[in-house]
Amino acid sequence: MNKDNYDIEYFLQNEAFVKWVKGPDSESNLFWKEWLHSHPSNKEAFLQAKELVLVMSFETSEPSDSEFNEVLQKVLKGNESKTALSPDQIPTDQWRWITRVAASLTLLILATFVFLYTTPDQKSDVTAENIASKTNPYGRKSKLAFSDGSTATLNAGSSLSYLSKFSSDLREVELQGEAFFEVNKDPQRPFVVWVGGISATVLGTSFNIESHEDEATTIIALKTGKLKVEVPGSNTNFETYILVPGQKLVHDKDKNKVDVLAMATEDMGLWTKGVLVFDQDDFPSITKKLERWFDVDVELIGSGKEGIQFSTKYKNETLSNMLMSMSFALNFDYEIEDKRVQIKFKK
Repeated sequence: MNKDNYDIEYFLQNEAFVKWVKGPDSESNLFWKEWLHSHPSNKEAFLQAKELVLVMSFETSEPSDSEFNEVLQKVLKGNESKTALSPDQIPTDQWRWITRVAASLTLLILATFVFLYTTPDQKSDVTAENIASKTNPYGRKSKLAFSDGSTATLNAGSSLSYLSKFSSDLREVELQGEAFFEVNKDPQRPFVVWVGGISATVLGTSFNIESHEDEATTIIALKTGKLKVEVPGSNTNFETYILVPGQKLVHDKDKNKVDVLAMATEDMGLWTKGVLVFDQDDFPSITKKLERWFDVDVELIGSGKEGIQFSTKYKNETLSNMLMSMSFALNFDYEIEDKRVQIKFKK
């Protein structure tokens, strides 16, 4: 095997790869995306192996690591044995994912033989030690600078993973939550933000991305420059959208539906200036924003919150003043005790 090219079996036998596919996080996402960028000739085998691992994660009876490896070896050595795998030999609920793996590898087995794999001689510049991360708890915001001079303001309840030193041809970060980016122009090194499977690629611009795990939408708003957004579509293809200043892309995660809407550029990233914005927010959304902004737990009591759509802006307001203002508009009483807020709707 060419040291620059890895086959499907290499990835399936790589414990770090399998662990990433089964349970990705920000740091491992960034590591493998950078690895794939550094080894583009391996993209097909990489994606096929990823699909196989997902197939083998069977919903009703997920195999253990030992079962996974045992089945893998049987599939890889299937052409050496005259005894075929059958449903009688393997539990019924695991047979489907085993046969799908075997089918996917049949052509490979017929065309090649099983290699003995060792650690690749070629070492990637991307290592776990090169990956930095920043996480903000609720109630805290921060600003960080990347190695190229670009900056990101990270909102409360959000995290960023990135290389402490960007590569020579790509600048790439992984976001969970919300951040406002100001990217220095560098035509030779695109700046890519990954968020929930969506990528936003720029050469130099300012934009805001919001995508919390407990919310149904991802919102990408462009303030200056030009932004290419790629959203997973059907059949593993990506749909590409080009945003211009004054536009925002709203992606419904559950329906995988995309809308591109107009938005005033002066309203983008206002949270970085201490402004909490409510824009046609229902009460669950209002509650989550208050919890993240002030690091509190909000308890709702009574009915009356259904159908609410609330729009306003608060700049550098205290929680008490904000709730006092909202209580008149939305007809509720409230109590604040340490980090607990109780909201009672009036009948």
